[in-house]
Amino acid sequence: MSLICQYCEKVFKGKNTLDFHQKNTRSCLEKQGKNNESYKCQYCNKILSTHLRLNTHLDVCKVKLNKKKEEKEDYTNRIIKEVEEYKKKLKEKEEYNMKEVEDYKITLKELDIKLKEKEEYILKLEEMLEKATNSIVEIAKQPKNITNTNTNSNNNKIKTQNNIQNNNFDINDIQKISNVLENHLTPEVLTKGQKGVAEMLKTHLLQTEKGDLLYECTDVARQKFEFVNKEGLVEVDPKATKLLISLNKANIYDKTQITCQKLLEKEDGTVDTLAQIAYAQKISEILGLSSDSSKLRAHLASITYK
Repeated sequence: MSLICQYCEKVFKGKNTLDFHQKNTRSCLEKQGKNNESYKCQYCNKILSTHLRLNTHLDVCKVKLNKKKEEKEDYTNRIIKEVEEYKKKLKEKEEYNMKEVEDYKITLKELDIKLKEKEEYILKLEEMLEKATNSIVEIAKQPKNITNTNTNSNNNKIKTQNNIQNNNFDINDIQKISNVLENHLTPEVLTKGQKGVAEMLKTHLLQTEKGDLLYECTDVARQKFEFVNKEGLVEVDPKATKLLISLNKANIYDKTQITCQKLLEKEDGTVDTLAQIAYAQKISEILGLSSDSSKLRAHLASITYK
């Protein structure tokens, strides 16, 4: 049985076909005064009769194509802008790095100059110390040339007194000094630098077991020291030069390095970085005794002054 559409008078074979026609055909919907929003183009608002026609329209919709074109151009422009900004930042970073490298080279050059100047200065100090040491050694070899009557008289008095007390000090007994360093140059001493060495020498080398000084300072300002040698004669040791020479002969440098390893080494054998930072300066003071012993001399003068 045929069915006729009451709006457009078209003939259909079945009710389903008629219903679909009345709900989706645009011409029929217009006669009904209705719009089928189901198949409306989201870009140009054009209404299509079927899903298939809507899809076909979307492929050629000028509004859609223009919008997609604009979106693509915007995206392309945004990417180009980002690339340009990246290139600019990269160039700025390269310029900054180049400047850093140049500054680093200049700093290295300046440090190299200062290091050379310091090395030259140390060499001059060592030469001066060697000359002073040689002069003192020569004077020490000729005690018979001392002609001052008052000094001889005082020496004899001190000799008599110290012979009784057995307070003579052999500053050239390198073996004894070496033993003192071996047994008493501890990590704790190293943490105090040259002052710690001065205190250790006073306690274990420069005084008797009863605390009587064998080596004492007579002038703190000038750092002038005196002691009675093994022959019973008074010897003067300005700036503790003779004592420093004997310490050097007793290998205080090597013994400091050995003790330093104990101080800066953890139980597992690795380096204790915190200890290294904390005590580096103090250890350097002791290792640099041959070039600068001012702190040791000053502290030794203050603790052995009578």
